[in-house]
Amino acid sequence: MKVQIPPPPGPATAEVDMTVRVRFQFNVTPFTALQTVNAYLLMNVGHMVSADEPTTMLLNDGAFWQVPVFCAYPDLGHREYLGGLLVDAESGIVMLQGSSFSSPEEIKNRAEERYRSLTAPATGT
Repeated sequence: MKVQIPPPPGPATAEVDMTVRVRFQFNVTPFTALQTVNAYLLMNVGHMVSADEPTTMLLNDGAFWQVPVFCAYPDLGHREYLGGLLVDAESGIVMLQGSSFSSPEEIKNRAEERYRSLTAPATGT
């Protein structure tokens, strides 16, 4: 839930003391989030795509692990960042909502676009 608080009434030099408390439970470790995303990618996208180290991310509706997704292009000796997937820190579910991708097909398409951009001949003008 996003909260917006209007400015306090009174003079411009008014002092404000505000405390925000967020409570949630982490049931999923970073290692488990990494494994979960790698399994998701292997089952839904393919073997050239993999996850990297997750970072914690708080969103409007809870705590999530932000897991970066990369695609390896061995023939080019290159690895490209594609975006990130969210893993719910309580349930361990991969969340497409709020992630960089709306579907596994979008991950595949982005990997193919990156490959084409890496292998496209340079055009000189």
